[in-house]
Amino acid sequence: MRRFLLPVVVLFFFIMESTAVDLVLIPSFSEDMFYVPRFTLLLLIFVSVYVRDGLAITYAIVFGLLHDIVYTEILGVYLFAYPFLTYLSGKALKILQNNAFVVLLVGMLAISILEFYVYGIQLIISLNPLNFYEFANRRLLPTLAVNSIAGLVIIYPLKSFLTGLKRQTED
Repeated sequence: MRRFLLPVVVLFFFIMESTAVDLVLIPSFSEDMFYVPRFTLLLLIFVSVYVRDGLAITYAIVFGLLHDIVYTEILGVYLFAYPFLTYLSGKALKILQNNAFVVLLVGMLAISILEFYVYGIQLIISLNPLNFYEFANRRLLPTLAVNSIAGLVIIYPLKSFLTGLKRQTED
């Protein structure tokens, strides 16, 4: 039963990415600003830090492919980005201290890299009418703000859940 708990939690975060946009209205954002919840990537980075790198990369491959299938029209964008960013974040946090603040900071850096990566791909295939200034002000900053707040809210419950899960699997 315990082995199915983590996939269910990751699937819950994956579903929450799309529903959070409809459920959470931020009044301080203007109408032309929008944010992209990256809860799954944050969770995968937490799994990389608090459980195991290999398990997090496996989930990153599966949920990156699922993200491509469900949310985008191009296969491979998130399939490549999620495992790569999870791997880099996990390795960076092996070198750095893995306290909650540093983990959240590395998570925001990973989300920034993901947003620039997706923006670059959209520019190459000309799907994105935003110039860089509009991208930074209308998408990147609100995305980082929302994901930072979400990360602050979920990091301590997830840290205790994931360390408890790791302890149970080691026994």
